[in-house]
Amino acid sequence: MAEAATPTATPGAMAAVATPTATPEVMAAAATPTTTQEAMVAVATPTVTQGVIAVIATPTATPGVMAAATTPTTTQGAMATQPSTSTAVPTGNNAMVASATPTLTPGAIAAAATPMATPGAMAAAATPATTPGAIAVVATPTVTPGAMAAAATPMATPGAMAAQPSTSTVATTGNNGDQLRTRHNRKNNLILQELVDMSECTKRDILHTLFPRDPKELYKAFNKKRKQIKKLRSQGKLKPKTYFQILPSDKKEVNSDELDTTAMDDIFKNICPEIDPPLNGWESTPDDTDVKQGAHLRSLSVDRNNTQHRFYIRDDEFNVIYNRMKRRLKALGRTEKDFEDLLPPVRYGYTKPVSTFRGREKVLKEISDKVDQNEDLKLVIHAVAGTGKSEIVRRYYELNGDKFEQNILWIKADTEDSLNSSFIDIGEQLRLEVKDQNGHYKGINSIVDGVYRYLNDVQMLFVFDDVTDQRMLMKYLPSFKKQTVLITSQKSEWIQPDFVSIRLEPFDEAESKKMIREKSTKSLSEAQLNEVTQLIQGHPLSLQQFVAAINRTRLDVADFVQYFKAETGKTFEMPLFKTPYAHSAVAAIKINIERLIFEDDESQLAVKLLKRLCYIESEEVSMSVVKIICRDFDELGIDSALFLLPELSLVNIRNLSRETIVSIHSMIRETVLVINNENEEEQLVTCLTNFLQEIEVEKERISADHADFGKIFILHFIKLIQSQTESKQFQKILVDEIGQINQLMTVRGRNQVIINVCQNVLKLSNFSDHDQAFLTVNTILACAYQSKGEHDIAIHLHEETLSKMKTVFGVQHIDTLSSMDNLAIAYKEKGDYNQAIKLHEETLSKRKTVLGVNHINTLGSMNNLANAYQEKGDYNQAIKLHETTLSKMKTVLGVHHIDTLASMNNLANAYQEKGDYNQAIKLHETTLSKRKTVLGVNHIDTLLSMNNLANAYTENGDYNQAIKIHEETLSKRITVLGVHHIKTLASMNNLANAYQEKGDYNQAIKLHEETLSKRKTVLGVDHIDTLASMNNLANTYQEKGDYNQAIKMHEETLSKRKTVLGVHHIKTLASMNNLANAYTENGDYNQAIKMYEETLSKRKTVLGVHHIKTLASMNNLANTYRKKGDYITSTRLFEEALMKIKTSVSNDHPSVEMIRRNRDRSRMLLLSNNS
Repeated sequence: MAEAATPTATPGAMAAVATPTATPEVMAAAATPTTTQEAMVAVATPTVTQGVIAVIATPTATPGVMAAATTPTTTQGAMATQPSTSTAVPTGNNAMVASATPTLTPGAIAAAATPMATPGAMAAAATPATTPGAIAVVATPTVTPGAMAAAATPMATPGAMAAQPSTSTVATTGNNGDQLRTRHNRKNNLILQELVDMSECTKRDILHTLFPRDPKELYKAFNKKRKQIKKLRSQGKLKPKTYFQILPSDKKEVNSDELDTTAMDDIFKNICPEIDPPLNGWESTPDDTDVKQGAHLRSLSVDRNNTQHRFYIRDDEFNVIYNRMKRRLKALGRTEKDFEDLLPPVRYGYTKPVSTFRGREKVLKEISDKVDQNEDLKLVIHAVAGTGKSEIVRRYYELNGDKFEQNILWIKADTEDSLNSSFIDIGEQLRLEVKDQNGHYKGINSIVDGVYRYLNDVQMLFVFDDVTDQRMLMKYLPSFKKQTVLITSQKSEWIQPDFVSIRLEPFDEAESKKMIREKSTKSLSEAQLNEVTQLIQGHPLSLQQFVAAINRTRLDVADFVQYFKAETGKTFEMPLFKTPYAHSAVAAIKINIERLIFEDDESQLAVKLLKRLCYIESEEVSMSVVKIICRDFDELGIDSALFLLPELSLVNIRNLSRETIVSIHSMIRETVLVINNENEEEQLVTCLTNFLQEIEVEKERISADHADFGKIFILHFIKLIQSQTESKQFQKILVDEIGQINQLMTVRGRNQVIINVCQNVLKLSNFSDHDQAFLTVNTILACAYQSKGEHDIAIHLHEETLSKMKTVFGVQHIDTLSSMDNLAIAYKEKGDYNQAIKLHEETLSKRKTVLGVNHINTLGSMNNLANAYQEKGDYNQAIKLHETTLSKMKTVLGVHHIDTLASMNNLANAYQEKGDYNQAIKLHETTLSKRKTVLGVNHIDTLLSMNNLANAYTENGDYNQAIKIHEETLSKRITVLGVHHIKTLASMNNLANAYQEKGDYNQAIKLHEETLSKRKTVLGVDHIDTLASMNNLANTYQEKGDYNQAIKMHEETLSKRKTVLGVHHIKTLASMNNLANAYTENGDYNQAIKMYEETLSKRKTVLGVHHIKTLASMNNLANTYRKKGDYITSTRLFEEALMKIKTSVSNDHPSVEMIRRNRDRSRMLLLSNNS
């Protein structure tokens, strides 16, 4: 994967290609490719090499700076994924790619320089694991998700991305074989935690034998000892936290429930002379023979500290601790009965049904019958919104919990993010190892698997609430039989017989009347009940809201019913729900909200909080996020609002293991957004501003490039910034922050979010064509499409920007030249190298004239031109230009400047692609050494160099050294960037490739599968990097000899690439080539020939007849004819390929020698056959 370093354009200038402060480098990430590139393999080793993925970073331009595509001398390298044959195709040298998360300040133009790694190198004849003579397709590197490369900014040199050691990523992610890590021993820990909780209750009871229980009286008791307590604090005998807990400065009461164990221990030790101290003192661990009251208390604290943070406790150790704690607790007054049923039921996410729940006996019986009749049941309860699906399931559990030993997992399933978050919560609640040794969350598949392994013999009710996508749900369902799964959904069509379904109907008239009579504090006549139930039509949410409204009204019943009827009539004119009963729900919700608006200040604050919850478009919001969006409220204001809103049934509040969750029904949310537009702009702007302030706070804690940055709030922020509001102030803030938004989304591979935000801004902001902000946003939009692989759209947008630049600034303005360079890089990434070279040469010529031959932007253009030649396969010309660029940079910037080092890295990559591995390794080692000195051992650019060096070792056949460096790089990236960062995943991919090249296919498959799983979770199933992982995994199966599995995966990858990228995209053609290779190795020569011919024809059209990939297809086709026994055709094709490749690369290029050997062998077979 080509990885570009993060360039920063110099202030005030348009970051020209050469402007960058960090030169890019390409990292050959063996397996990260998205399109498969190909290496030419020797006759004896034909098949696919694995894909190369160029990960390009998004440039960061300083305010007002236009990150020029050519500004590249600053960004660091793209990561080229290395091919699966022994040559790592460095694909991504390149234009100076802007940093992966450019923060463009307003008006800055993000250069398009997100170069893609150059397509495949030709693998040497000896390339292992491929069939004779085939040119193995290596995945063409692609831009890292969402990264916006400044076309010229980059200078990315190819290189491999270092991966973390397989031990740390794989062993920790899967099941550890450690005998201690059994379900039984986890239960040991849970039982001891119950004893710890019992210990705290016991200590609290003992405390209240000495002090009053009433909070105010308890405060008075401590206050009488104030002088003694202050002295103890000054002597260091009383911890400051304890001091402020028992003598608070802001209130005159102490609630003992808020005193933790440490505080109670401090109190017993220092201010309770009635407690007999342990024989050996309070600081020592009491001997088992010590029966003093203080010894019992101290021993319980010691055991608490020894067990609290442990996941696994052996039986022998458990028995010792359990018996000791039980003996101590009984000595302090506990009875034998207290120790029965210590293991509590497993519960997650469940809250009791609302107090207004009534009726539904028939449906409840139907659910119960189906559960009783099926020991392995997936039951779907489906109905329209607001019908009470979730409440019925809650009620069913309340009545039948004993069937499941009171165990229940209630999982919010409306989005994949909700499912992931729930399973992480569950894993933590069960005290499973959901994090790896570096403290980062494991892949979600590993966490889900761990949860179900723990629960596989537990009688459990699994509830998946509000499912929106059955396919998404499937991987989260229990992996074992004989379990009851209840699913709520608005979807009515479910696959049979895997799922049984029940359609939930509204309440009938009798049930509706019964609920109103029982829950309303007002008495309605039969006529009034008839009128209301006619309006509500049995809709549970409408009933709930009506009851909440009538209970708080000051009108008499008759007037309120008429008012409710009138409000229901008005809702027919609103653009809301189409179901007939929805109108009464909207009317009741509207009445409840308007009552709050016209009450006191606290009520109005509650409305503001409700609206903000609605703006972030999430049905469930953590309390942490509530505090972020309401950071302009004080704590008391938030508390008051969250007291009022549940009273009116407008929100629900529930507690999870980690924190409190505030949930709001989708119908209430949509209603609020329609009926209450007052101060909408102000509230939206405040929400956005509060999030941006939180982002600044978060930056002080963790790097914005880290995958865990903003983890608790980023998904809500993403929803907010895509709001369709026409607020000019809101859109202006987005424009001002577009660079930062681009950076945050790039790290997460959220290209579509960037596209949505840019499109909204362009649509709603009414920019003129001459507006600098328009040009900035349009460029970022182009780069987002480019990163997504939609090159035609990107080119169109870049051409539009360039045209406007010429009109606004003139053809030789530095910003215009940067825009031209961006366009050149877009053509290069599309694979139109001739057009890219033409534009790069024009940009370079103009920059020499306007800026001078030694200007940093001019050198950036030279670097980008070198990259284009390199991707075209003209390595001699590329090396010549890279050497000139490096020489000038040493003179202009100095030998240790980061841009000079990036240029050195790019030169190393060019030698690597040419096949001169010794020279490449020498240059990579020099670059790495200097970067360690200049930037430090953990800097992201240093890690890029490590990755590139590892790839070079892989291509040179030194697999052990490559694996060692990849493992170190992966480990460091996990620490620096996070386990789910796109560069970390690229390292994992590269490590897998190194194992593959070594021939350790099982380890390679394990790592590729883990990478694929994580990419699906982080980037999505159709992301170009995800498809690259799928391609790489298929290649590994192919090399292992499992051709059926390889063909199956190659076909799936090809199908997805056709849909996502188009049938003529270079990565789609690479997939076609790889599939053809798999057919060849499986002996299906006719099918292989058919596909090779189609690939060859399309490559001639897209890339040209002399392109190295086109000739790779010709070589592979010839090889398949040779295997089929048609030596005449194979010899002719080999001779044609050899003649053409000599015009494309130098005679000493490894591919020339390989095709020559292939041709000679084919000739020999032809002569032998004729004789």
